[in-house]
Amino acid sequence: MKKRKSLSRRLFLGQCAAAPFIVSQLGSVQSCRAEDAVSEPTPSDSPESGKPYAGWKEGDLDLHFIYTGRSESCYHIFPDGTSILIDTGDLTPRPGIPALPNTTKRVGEWVARYIKQVNPAGDHVDYMMCSHFHSDHCGYDYNNVEKTSGRGEDYCLSGLAHVAEFIHFDEVFDRSYPDYTAPVTAMRQGEIRNWLKFVQYQEKENGLKRTPFVVGRGNQIVLKKSPDKFKGQFQVLNVCGNGTVCTEAPKPEDEFNPEIQLATENQFLKYPHNDKPGANENLFSIGFRLSYGKFRFFTAGDYSGVVTDNDGNDIGYEAMTGRIVGKVNVCKTNHHSYLDAMRPEFVKEVQARVYVTNVWDSWHVNMKTSPIMASRELYEGDRLICPTWYGPKDPALMNAQPWAKDIVKLGGHVVVKAYEGGTKFKVYYLTANDESMIVKAVYGPWEC
Repeated sequence: MKKRKSLSRRLFLGQCAAAPFIVSQLGSVQSCRAEDAVSEPTPSDSPESGKPYAGWKEGDLDLHFIYTGRSESCYHIFPDGTSILIDTGDLTPRPGIPALPNTTKRVGEWVARYIKQVNPAGDHVDYMMCSHFHSDHCGYDYNNVEKTSGRGEDYCLSGLAHVAEFIHFDEVFDRSYPDYTAPVTAMRQGEIRNWLKFVQYQEKENGLKRTPFVVGRGNQIVLKKSPDKFKGQFQVLNVCGNGTVCTEAPKPEDEFNPEIQLATENQFLKYPHNDKPGANENLFSIGFRLSYGKFRFFTAGDYSGVVTDNDGNDIGYEAMTGRIVGKVNVCKTNHHSYLDAMRPEFVKEVQARVYVTNVWDSWHVNMKTSPIMASRELYEGDRLICPTWYGPKDPALMNAQPWAKDIVKLGGHVVVKAYEGGTKFKVYYLTANDESMIVKAVYGPWEC
């Protein structure tokens, strides 16, 4: 079997051919001209701009991508008010990426305060999800972080564990439960040790329900408040997690079928050399496709990297998932749109109108994946690339590229709102400098 050619490398070089610079292996460049700079997307002339965000109302789907500069944190409110927090990490701020609002509180407390501002149920959230066991998504066992006292196996109040000091959660999913020995990669990490102490205590003392995330199912993350009002209009379909991926796409008649059970395959059991201590934890990330009316959204933690067969050939793991997900309106970028993710084969499948990236590092907006997401060679049509912070290694260089016109450079919390039964959606940027939630700009609306 021949190895796959690197389409991402070929596309990247092709898109950069007209620019006055030399491309290196990672997409860095040697020179650019300031006069080549292009403008960023133009926001809508919206009466909401300059005012506090109006928030969620019944029938809306609000997808919040919370900026702290120190983690990935996604909080989503479904049309009936059911809500889910996906990930909250806890990192030291990186150069050039500000920690906002400030460093007087840890990330978990800032995220909890944000949730209380926008959540119709206040300090009660239905679901918590840990997409995978990395410190920027779940927290860590740091020596300098406050620990609990008198809780048996005490744990560090970092990331999701810290959020739970202020918010009550009913049910939790992670990528491994109940068998944390397969794949084995996470068992030697401080993240998983701290996570297990946290969820075991919350299960015993506070009634937290721990549920296995079953790939292929469409009835695990469901509406809890008023499901009958949105029957046949809403579904969360589990498409990947823990090395398992769906191998068939849902039929049109199963789009909102709660009893759907798609066929799946565990790629890491099929190719066991991928499942070794030190293997890429990102590959095991939980991912799902959310459908609301005609609106489609995909999210999958840090889904990325290369999975090879027993002959060493790349099996196209990311693209495999993209084919099952199909076209979406909004895609949270895999692995913060880092260099090993958002490859052309995947982008060509999902064809998103909007890409959102949770940023905590200057590599999260870069010269390799940005032109891939913006490419009209992969698919036609306008698009919006929405990082929560615009802080690339060389912003002048980025701005000089023709595809930079698709990147919003405002920075802040990003909120995607789908409304009118999932027939329309728009994007908000909210200030993250303080807790006022002032709308900095609105993009859209667009038809789904």
